[in-house]
Parts: sequence; C-alpha cells; structure tokens
Amino acid sequence: MRITVDILQHGEVSISPANEREYRLRNLRIPVIENLGIIGNAYDCLNLSSNSIVSLSGFPRLDDLETLILSNNQIKRMQRGLGMFLPQLTNLILINNQFTTLTSLEGLKDIPKLERLTLIGCPVTKERGYRLFIISRCPKLRQLDFQKISKAERKEAIKIYGVQGQQIPKEFNPETLIEEANSVSMTEEQKQAIMTAIQETTDMSEIDRLEQMLSTGKIPRDYSIPGSQNQVEDAVMEDTTETATEDTVIPSVEAEETTTTDTTMTD
Repeated sequence: MRITVDILQHGEVSISPANEREYRLRNLRIPVIENLGIIGNAYDCLNLSSNSIVSLSGFPRLDDLETLILSNNQIKRMQRGLGMFLPQLTNLILINNQFTTLTSLEGLKDIPKLERLTLIGCPVTKERGYRLFIISRCPKLRQLDFQKISKAERKEAIKIYGVQGQQIPKEFNPETLIEEANSVSMTEEQKQAIMTAIQETTDMSEIDRLEQMLSTGKIPRDYSIPGSQNQVEDAVMEDTTETATEDTVIPSVEAEETTTTDTTMTD
C-alpha cells in the first residue's frame, strides 16, 4: 500500500508518552516513504512501524519532527543529508530492521541533533566495533540501544574511528587507488541526478553503487548517470553521428552509380 492523500487522512493521531504530538501509519505494508509533505509540520513524532519500508529516505522538510519510529520494517540503507530534511530529529528508533554493514549507517553523521538511537535487532549490531563506530559518527548522541554513552566510550571511539566527517580506516588497496585516480568530484547537478536515479531505479546493485558514489562524493570519469543531462547529450550525439554516417554513405552510392553509367555510355 502506498502513502496517498486518502491514506494520510486516516492516520492515527495521539499524544505520545513523551508528550509529543504523534502521527501513526502502522501495519499497512507501506514500501516507500512518500507524500509526507501533506501532513506538514503538525507533529513532533512520526510512527511508521511494522510496514515494508526498505530505505530511510523520501522525506520532505519537516522542521518540527523530533522523533521518528520505524521499527519492524526492512530498512537496509539511508539517505545521505537526512538532517537537511529533518533538522530537529533527536530520537531515531530502528528496532528490527535489515542494516548489515557499518557503511550503511554513514548517513547518521548527517543528523546533527541526534541524541537517542536504537538499532536493536538489526544484523549490524553484531559487527565488530559497531557501538564505537556509531558513537564516532554522532557527536551529540547520548544513548545507543537504551544504554548511556560514557566519556570513556566517546574517547575510545574518536581514537579508533576519528571524529565526525572522517572516513572509516581502511587497509591499503592498490585497486582502490586506481579507482580513486579514475574518479572526479561530482558536481551539485550530478549529485541531484544520482539522488533522483536512486528513487527511480529498482536494481538493488545499482542503488548500492549510486549510494556509494554519494557517500564518497566521487564519480567515475566515464560514468553516465541514468536520466541525467549528460546521458541525454550522449544519446543525441550518437543519433547525430549515425545520421552523419548515413548522409555520407548515400552520396558515395550515387557517385558509384554515376561513374558506372558514364563508363557504359563511353563504351
């Protein structure tokens, strides 16, 4: 079931135990977050638990939203720059989702006011260094999985993973160096095109590749973003080249026929 105007009109509204104005759309098998701009900034808490959402993305700008509850979904990736759309987000509940790698949580560093985060039941919680990695990416985080973050943990997290914005330490890899040498920094236009492509494609491997580009800010020199202006220009150039080739071949055939006719007349 998609989030439509009709569905939004029947959402449950209440005051949460934290005294927040809560809007709920639960147990509706919703696959994608969309059209939430219709509810505007009327709520402090949004509850989309027990649906079929696979990506933490698709939000409009919701200036008053402080709590987001997405437990019991299928989420395994998140939109970068999420804080631009949810600037006041303080509490994020992601219990029982499908995050599997630390890199899939890099987007957390883009949520500047995040204080409480819960990922209990997600496979990533079993990854080595999980807790310290999350702490390093969220400088204002006070609780992770309902446990307070100590000063000692914060210090150790910075020691191992660095401060917010730094890349995850990685081993030397010649192939990675070659890839970086063949990549260039993406423009704002390319960034927007990639974000659009992620929303439109259904190919999971392509989505992972596009999201990796966004996370690094680099794009292969010869890569053409699906639906981008560059791809359109390439297609136009291809058509132009084919047309030019056809125009060149036709006169040659005519010239050959003319030569044959002239030879026959001479004989």
